[in-house]
Amino acid sequence: MSETVNAELPQSSICITLYSHGDTTYHWAIVAPIDRYYAAKFHATNRGSAGWLYKPWQYKSVDEVLSSSRTAVVVVKIGELGSNTIDALNSLLKDIPMTITNPEEADEPFGTKVWVRQAIRALHHARIIHCPDARKLEAEVLGYADANDEDIIHGKGGFKIHVAVSST
Repeated sequence: MSETVNAELPQSSICITLYSHGDTTYHWAIVAPIDRYYAAKFHATNRGSAGWLYKPWQYKSVDEVLSSSRTAVVVVKIGELGSNTIDALNSLLKDIPMTITNPEEADEPFGTKVWVRQAIRALHHARIIHCPDARKLEAEVLGYADANDEDIIHGKGGFKIHVAVSST
């Protein structure tokens, strides 16, 4: 496991980023750093700009200044963009259903974690990343986040950058 604190974003990479809700739960997203500060963020959301709920869930792709996020807990590199573009990544991820597609996951409500798990599988099947076990990667990312969440909640530092062991 490699870890970097307050470093520049890993350019030309695909990452999972977890954002703290402040209660030991997270908003999950796929990000692709554009430069050392900005990243394209791909995620499922059911919230509007004022925090109210949408029904149903929807896909959203935005560019954000990730380097100054106060709620980002971890950025975990899961692979390289390689010859893919951010637009190509967006084209693949926007087609992921906003519902549970795997019957083995029917006991879990749909949310951002489930969407990212489905995104990992789609990226793996498209041979953009190598991650045959999305749940193993999910547990790894969650472990990194849990180790830093308390500091984020109390404003004692920034997100940490890791390179995933469970994905390349």
